[in-house]
Amino acid sequence: FHDVMDARQRNRPESMTTLSTHDTKRSEDVRARLAVLAEVPGDWTEVVRRWVRVAPLPDPALAHLIWQAAVGVWPISRERLQAYALKAAREGGAGTNWLHPDERFEARLAEMVDKIYDDPALHREVGDFAASITAPGRSNSLGQKLVQLTMPGVPDVYQGSELWDLSLVDPDNRRPV
Repeated sequence: FHDVMDARQRNRPESMTTLSTHDTKRSEDVRARLAVLAEVPGDWTEVVRRWVRVAPLPDPALAHLIWQAAVGVWPISRERLQAYALKAAREGGAGTNWLHPDERFEARLAEMVDKIYDDPALHREVGDFAASITAPGRSNSLGQKLVQLTMPGVPDVYQGSELWDLSLVDPDNRRPV
């Protein structure tokens, strides 16, 4: 890392450094929180296996993406998670897509997300798990921001990320300025 930064300082000292942009799929703070999952893989595997049994979806990869999004931005409103899940599903194109939406699949997707809010035990467990990774996620956020601001280059702090920013590309990038 130090060798690369030394070369950057010599060859491109005015290059931009950034952690988020207008089109970041998950904000820098969400990614920092989700990086904690790599530190607790057994815990994550255990809870996701339980959650998938309680709120199944025929597309396991999409289900995993939604569980990650939920704990990455928790607390998140039902409407916001529904909008994120539908867009992710249509863009993924496995169970549904933009040109030919599969109403049955999308209904099952909506049921899965609803279950997170309607099942009190599941809702509490998702919230508790998210809480358990929040503090380490903040440490990750501060560490990556420190590196970004002090490494060679011109730091670009994306508008709105000056404070904790737990946002997803959609529907969050459509919010009022």
